[in-house]
Amino acid sequence: MRNPLKGAAKNPTKGKTKGIAVGKIEVAEGKVKFYVAKGMGKKHWVAVKEIAEEEIERIEAQGSKLSITWKGGADDFFTKDNPDAFTKLSQEVNMGLETKKQISEVSSNAALRRTELLAVLNSSLGWVDASFDVLMALQEKHVDWLNLEAGIVGFGAPIDFRAQTLPALGFDFSKVNSAIKRQAFKDTSKEAFSVLKTVYGYFDGLGASDEMADAKPSFELSRTVILAYFVLNDLFLGRIVGDLDNRKEKAEFDRVLGRFTELGFNVNFEELRSIMGGLDVDGNFAVVVNECRGFFLDKIKAL
Repeated sequence: MRNPLKGAAKNPTKGKTKGIAVGKIEVAEGKVKFYVAKGMGKKHWVAVKEIAEEEIERIEAQGSKLSITWKGGADDFFTKDNPDAFTKLSQEVNMGLETKKQISEVSSNAALRRTELLAVLNSSLGWVDASFDVLMALQEKHVDWLNLEAGIVGFGAPIDFRAQTLPALGFDFSKVNSAIKRQAFKDTSKEAFSVLKTVYGYFDGLGASDEMADAKPSFELSRTVILAYFVLNDLFLGRIVGDLDNRKEKAEFDRVLGRFTELGFNVNFEELRSIMGGLDVDGNFAVVVNECRGFFLDKIKAL
């Protein structure tokens, strides 16, 4: 229990300035208590005001005067014997207010970071899907350009993602659409790869120095999601191309999935591997692709 003021004090400004004259202050149990001395002869302390520390919004000491603004109103206090105690109390409370403000800002920024990072992560998976779908469609012996154009409806507008806690992300998917409409094979492939390069580069470039300690998911976990999703879709593309020896890609996929556990994101990926086993069933390719992608989208909700 702190007792910054000693002795009793009568209001030195009685008749001149409104306020409460106090002789003792106690700061205990989350409250600031102001006392005056009462009685004849042997005096005793009587509390004249109590203010919860958490309700104080502003406090200022000026010599023998202390002004406090709190949720219930505002009060002025005066002391005669020890004005330095008002200064000390003001400094302590203001330090606490500043700490609360910083904690609130950190918590608010962490929540905003989570919202923005999950937004760009979810959107990016959609752009990755669309780009790989284009690349897989180009592997057909006879490219169905009309079906390809219809399949990427909704991905035509230029992307201009801007956030308060993340770098901006921008690219123009309409270049892919334009190349498809022209039925330009090389340009379509080039622009689809360009989108993938931009998305991957964005997450790969999220620096560790910009991490927020309390923000979930972390940049590292987000990068792992993107990498795993790229490797997964690359396995699909390899299947279409006819790459039968994909042991290297599968080993990389297993390594990336193991990274999730290292980062504390525990997911039973046996379910995903079981779904991927359906790739060996003829006519089941599109179903397996959609189910695997859906698995990732569902797990992101738990990040």
